[in-house]
Amino acid sequence: MTTQENDNEISTFEGTLKRAREGNALSQNLLGIWILHSQLPEGVQVDEDPFELIRLSAEQGFAAAQYNMGVINETGCLGGKVVDTEEQKQAFEWYRKAANQGCAEAMTSVGWCLYKGIGVESNLSDALSWLKEAATKGDLRGQLLLAEIYAKDERCYDKDEALYWFCQLAKHESLRTPELIGYAF
Repeated sequence: MTTQENDNEISTFEGTLKRAREGNALSQNLLGIWILHSQLPEGVQVDEDPFELIRLSAEQGFAAAQYNMGVINETGCLGGKVVDTEEQKQAFEWYRKAANQGCAEAMTSVGWCLYKGIGVESNLSDALSWLKEAATKGDLRGQLLLAEIYAKDERCYDKDEALYWFCQLAKHESLRTPELIGYAF
């Protein structure tokens, strides 16, 4: 990286940090993610807690941060421990908030939680509804889950639906693997 590129990165970072400290939800979420993934410009140090930044953003209603809080709670990132029932419930609630704002990734997570009973009572009909909404919006994980559920779950086995969603996945060049193509065709 050139000195100019590093200077530009630092300038962008400093602007984001300033806006995050002023309460800007987008900047709080972005900064939290940068810190979590160690993507700070070279030589930059911050004292901010990335989880707190994301939480503050989520509480302001920023859908991406709400989704991120769902992931954090579901995976146990907050404490690095086994996720308990209360954290699973919180994960589901954060996902639901983001999904209600149209976040396709969150819709998939809501559907998966409903399908598996993660943080909420299992409900196949509602799960499929959320997954279809996400898949229709182009969420690849939603499409894959629908394809697999329709192909494998005896409660809703539907070869045509499974094939349809596998074909939707096959349209994505990055997903064209021999395993997927062999499964779908």
